This record gives sequence, C-alpha cells and structure tokens, in this order.
Amino acid sequence: MRSLQDKIEELTSIPTKNVTSNTDNGALNTLMATLIDQASNSGKIQERFVIAQESLVKMKEQSKKDKISTPIENFVKNVFTDDGSTQLEELPPQIKEIMSQSQETAALTLDLCLHKQRTPAKPMIGFIKALHKGHYSYETGQPGGLNIMSIPHTLNGSGQENCNINQLLAAESNKDDLSSNEKKILNSSTISPPRTINYAIKMLSAYTSVLKLGGEDSFIFQSADDITEWAKENEQILSDNTTHFDKSLPTKLIYGIGDAYNSYYKMAKYAVPNQAWLNLEGFKMKLLTKQHSILLPESVQSLIDNKRKREDKKGGGGGNNNNHNNNNSGTGDDNNQQKKFKVENHTDQPPQLKCSQEMHKKVINEIVYNIDNYDFTCPKNDGTEECLRYALVGVCNSKCKRAASHTSIPPNSARFHNMLKFRTKALAEYNKNKKDGDQNFV
Repeated sequence: MRSLQDKIEELTSIPTKNVTSNTDNGALNTLMATLIDQASNSGKIQERFVIAQESLVKMKEQSKKDKISTPIENFVKNVFTDDGSTQLEELPPQIKEIMSQSQETAALTLDLCLHKQRTPAKPMIGFIKALHKGHYSYETGQPGGLNIMSIPHTLNGSGQENCNINQLLAAESNKDDLSSNEKKILNSSTISPPRTINYAIKMLSAYTSVLKLGGEDSFIFQSADDITEWAKENEQILSDNTTHFDKSLPTKLIYGIGDAYNSYYKMAKYAVPNQAWLNLEGFKMKLLTKQHSILLPESVQSLIDNKRKREDKKGGGGGNNNNHNNNNSGTGDDNNQQKKFKVENHTDQPPQLKCSQEMHKKVINEIVYNIDNYDFTCPKNDGTEECLRYALVGVCNSKCKRAASHTSIPPNSARFHNMLKFRTKALAEYNKNKKDGDQNFV
C-alpha cells in the first residue's frame, strides 16, 4: 500500500507545462485515479485478510478444545465395551457429543437426557466436568469424578443449591474473573450422601441413565440397570434394615456400588476391564442379610453426621417415599421375566482351555470375526454355538447371546476336546501370521 502512495506522489510531481497536451493530462489524471482506487482497495483487502487470520486462529483454538485426546478416547471405549474383551471401535455418539461441547452446553445436554429418561436429577459441578473431560475415577476413599453420590435428586444441602451451575461453568470457559468462593465451587468434588433408601434408588436410576448414553449393550450399563432394579424390588427390606439396624445403609449401598465402578474405571485406563469388577451378587446378598462390613471413609461419614444433625434440629428424618419413578413401565411380572445381568464364572474350568483376556482379544476374536477365511469353524455343543469367552477366559454374563452354553466343561469330554482343538488351531494361525514385536501366547 505504501509503494502505491509513493508512486502517486511521484506522478503528481511531474511538471506538465510545455511538456504534455490537455489530452495527455487527461490520461495522467485517469492513471492517478486508478492508482488511488487501487490503494484504497488494497487497504480493504488487507483488513479482510487480518480478520480472516484472526478467525482462523480462533477456529484452531476451538478445535484444540473440542479435540478428545487419544488416551481419553481409548479410556471411554474401554469403559463402554459390549463384549468384555475389546474396546468399542468408535466413541458412543452421545458421550462424544457431550465431550465435544462447551461445559455449560454439556450440562444442559445432560439435564435434557436425564429428563427424557424420566430420571430427573441435579448433577453437581464435579460430576458434569468428569463426564465432559472423561475423568471418571477418583482416589480411593475420596469420592468424586463420575460418582453416584454426585448426581442427587436435589441440590438441597449440597453447598451448590444457591449457585447457578451453568453460569459458573460458562464463566470458567470464558476465563471471566471469578471470586475465590466461585473458584472453590468449580474445583470441588462435592457429594451428597443419601439418607434414605428411596433417595439412594433415585440416585442409582439417574446414574444408570447417564451410563445408558454409552450404549444399552455396554456391560457397565447392564450392570447398573440390574442393581437399580434389584434395589427397587428390595426397597422395603433395605428400608427396614436401615430403620432397625444401620442408619447409614443407604450411603453404604451407594458407596459400595460406586467403589466397584471406580475400580472398573481405573482398570479401563489401561485395558478393557475384567467383568468380575461388575459382579455385585455377593454384595447384594450381604446387604439384604445384614452381613455387610462396609466402612465409610471419614470424609463421607462426617457429611452424614452433619446432615443428620441438621435434620434432627428441624425435626424430620426424610422418611421413605415409595412413589419413586420406575424407569421401566409394566407390571411386576414383566420385570421378573426380564433376564437379569449377572457375572457368570466358569467353575472347575480345565486349565488346558484357559486363556488370558489379551489372548482372547488378539487370537480367538481374530478367528471368530474372520471365520470364513479359515478351514475350521467355531465349536458347537448339540448344535448350539459355544460361548468362547465363558469356555476359554472363564467369565461372561447372563445376558450373553450364548448364555445357554454357560455350563462347566468336564475334562476329557467331547466338549473339552472340541474346544481344545479350536484353541490349538486358532493359536497356530496366530503364530503363522505373527509379526516381529507381536505378543507371544501359549
């Protein structure tokens, strides 16, 4: 732009007397006008270029914010596995949507999902941020992250009931000036221990709705759905045990389940977790028979004691309201006929058949998914396909499509020899195609 202006000044300084005619002066004036117009347009183009550059920088910054890191992506895929041995190929769409949004938008999306599932709740800031960032687990004894006690039915008494959570999350995202108290709330891992079994059931229902966002076929959702239905069916017994034997039973119920899921999440950081972490059958029986030995962390116990003191002063203990929302409509008989989620272990499994989770994933599944490329087929028993996970890894669940084959395989039986033959051939194919650096299996 500066060079054009210099050129104009140079041309205007040229003497025209006795040198050019009126016609030449007209041409010179036209040239000068053209150059001036070009200089003006050049300035506009430069301005538009600067605006475009600024927009590009903002887009890149937003893209960095929206991008989900590979470790977090693998973690989420491991959490919501639907076969117990391999991670999902893609992130669950609804989980990805929440993680790709701004924090305040993610909070609104989560609230909408909970209402659509008829399990309204008030997720706390720590819960929203954990789901948004993919940080589900917490340090043992310090409940936080994606914890069941962080998604209460109401914020009353939680310390966050008097703040606008969405507004705070938006202010944090926009890097607005925040007070020390607001910063404390944003960085807290506040929980709200339930005082009644009914309140605990509402928490479980809401938590199950959140896990449903990862897919109805995921093992962790099926486990949560099963424990929620179990709690509803046994609400009266659990309430009686609370009244007569253990006032802290509702919190111990939620804490125990949450601790099992926390262990599952911790394993998911490194590999697809073993289904055994979701086996809560013994835990449920101990709660019903008053044989549990759950010790609450001091941080949780102090919250219960403080809440109990406040309620005693008001003269109320909350009570048990049996009119909780039932997420599965229908009669009780229909619910009883539904197949329950239960981890099933292969008792007395012949050691010759045993294979690790990693071997099942890289050796057995490779054959199963590409069986048409081989000259042998998956083993069957009386025409029914065998569950290879149950037979070889030694654990599966009751909702498996081949659950009918979840029976012990006697050594030296026909089933045993068929399964061993398949395992041997699958391993031979793996070793034949193995590359340098691939893991060795036996």
